[in-house]
Amino acid sequence: MWGTLAAMDGLLRARAVAAGNVFTTADAAECGHDARSLRRLVASGECVRIGRGRYAVGPLPLRPEDEHVARTRAALLTHGNRVAASHHSALLLHGLPVFGADLSVVHLTRLADRHTRRSSGIAMNVRPAGTQVLWVDSCAVVDACTALVQLAMAHGILPAVVSADAALHHGTATGEQLAAAVDRIRGIPGSRAARHMLSHADSRSESVGESRLRLGLLVHRLPVVPQHEIREAGEVVARVDSSSRGHASWSSSTAWSSTAAMVAAMPSWPRSCVRTASAASAMRWCG
Repeated sequence: MWGTLAAMDGLLRARAVAAGNVFTTADAAECGHDARSLRRLVASGECVRIGRGRYAVGPLPLRPEDEHVARTRAALLTHGNRVAASHHSALLLHGLPVFGADLSVVHLTRLADRHTRRSSGIAMNVRPAGTQVLWVDSCAVVDACTALVQLAMAHGILPAVVSADAALHHGTATGEQLAAAVDRIRGIPGSRAARHMLSHADSRSESVGESRLRLGLLVHRLPVVPQHEIREAGEVVARVDSSSRGHASWSSSTAWSSTAAMVAAMPSWPRSCVRTASAASAMRWCG
């Protein structure tokens, strides 16, 4: 568990730990801390101010995703049972990978009204029809399918497909549940991105890299076969995570390449480890 509260009183320490190593000024006041003592705790490095009236036990996690989760927990504490985490904030709490989303902004969905606003790193959103609210690790979050639809509408197809692939692969959501969530927002501005996310999501992809490569190949109208088996003399000799006409693949361990032009077609994506093997020609994509 990141952070320490060794120099704080036991009551505030227990309250922060129970909330996931975050607390609010209201929590601190109930435990006998005023603004001056909070400033001392911040100055000593025992806690970090992460928003108006919100603190995390310091130092913050190094991974941006973990820091975002801490900020989300603190925002939920501030707003009580009036909101639930949504969009990529909910997906991270569901334990799903997030790629390409703005982690500087925590997304919350209002449960009791339809007001929206955005301030101090928090975006308030309207609750979509049919949204289920779940408790995940003591946090109120929207269901994964609603969060995926919200992510697609806010950040586009690629980030949504990356998270949707993982949700389908790990059983966090089913294709039928995702289709129902997409159908509920039919006709709403941005819903086209959600429909494209649904059509491209694939439970066979096992990593963020696979999902990114698959979509990149589809952009260039190259059909992709996830978890492609390579055979010699009728026997399976290898399995690559994705293949396009037998020429390109992603593998977290071993894959091959003879198609430098394929790499050049997507210059904005990180890549390395291009090599050739006799069994097949493919591209190893590292990044």
